[in-house]
Amino acid sequence: MVDQKNKSAKNSGDWTFDVKVPTPESDAPDAGIPEIPVDAVKEAKNVKPFLQRAKENQEKKRHQNFEFEVDSPPKETLTRRQLAEKLNEEERVRDVFHYAHPIKRALAMFLDMLAYLASVYFTKFFLFPLYSLVVFFTDKYKLDFPVTEETFLEYGFWFLVVFNYFLLFAVGTAFYNRTIGKKFLGIFVREEERFSLSITNMITREMIFKPLSILSVVGVSMMFFNNKKQSLHDRLAKTLVIED
Repeated sequence: MVDQKNKSAKNSGDWTFDVKVPTPESDAPDAGIPEIPVDAVKEAKNVKPFLQRAKENQEKKRHQNFEFEVDSPPKETLTRRQLAEKLNEEERVRDVFHYAHPIKRALAMFLDMLAYLASVYFTKFFLFPLYSLVVFFTDKYKLDFPVTEETFLEYGFWFLVVFNYFLLFAVGTAFYNRTIGKKFLGIFVREEERFSLSITNMITREMIFKPLSILSVVGVSMMFFNNKKQSLHDRLAKTLVIED
């Protein structure tokens, strides 16, 4: 019948279509799909919260490991003084040291005195050639030099006494935290509140406080009778002598 209609439509120029009306049995939504068991549906409902919690935990972990990139402010440039204070503050926090034994300090002082006396003894031989050189130039250029040889040698000797002491003790301690004797014995000097040493403090310690401490004898012996092993010049200058 469909063919007859199509033939007649072809002849007449009109086309018709045979539309099949769906029936409930053939075109149902679940047609051809197996039925899902009730237990599987319940199990899926139980799994859904577990998957949700796992997803939330994963998001939390991702946020914890994520580093936010924030434009950091420009670093502040520190002066040498500010940098030294910062390092001293860090040093004070983690500072652990052992005080030098008094016997070791006494041996270091003995070695220092030997080095000092040797330096004075050998440098004094340069005084006479120096005086001869000065006299030569004064005579050559006809200059007046009203200093006798004995006076020049005497004052030159005392100058060497002070200069060598300053060079070996004050300069060595201020710039290297130790003298020659302390270097051999493995000890060095530091201030109570910081590792670095003030040049003015070291000059005062070595040129004023230490001679007074040595001459009084009692000042040196004080390091045998206190916990910090400090002698008189250490207490006055607020310094410590510790193991390397």
